[in-house]
Amino acid sequence: MLALLLLTALNFLNYIDRYILPAVQPLVKKEFGVSDSALGTVAMLFVVFYMCSAPGIGYLADRKSRKLIITIGALVWSAATHFSRR
Repeated sequence: MLALLLLTALNFLNYIDRYILPAVQPLVKKEFGVSDSALGTVAMLFVVFYMCSAPGIGYLADRKSRKLIITIGALVWSAATHFSRR
């Protein structure tokens, strides 16, 4: 049951992480003075990275320890979030 709750929480945060950029784009544009084109490029690169990394991670999940892959993914995600703070 605990594993299900942890995975549900990670999935919820992952969902929020993917959809927060469109919600804050006007604020990012104002704060950093970037163009719509630059914001579109950032959003596109984010989606392309997701699209390209998913098959590789899926392949690993079929052949290696899923617990280890989930743990590494959560740690990398947490580190990226931590170091992106101002």
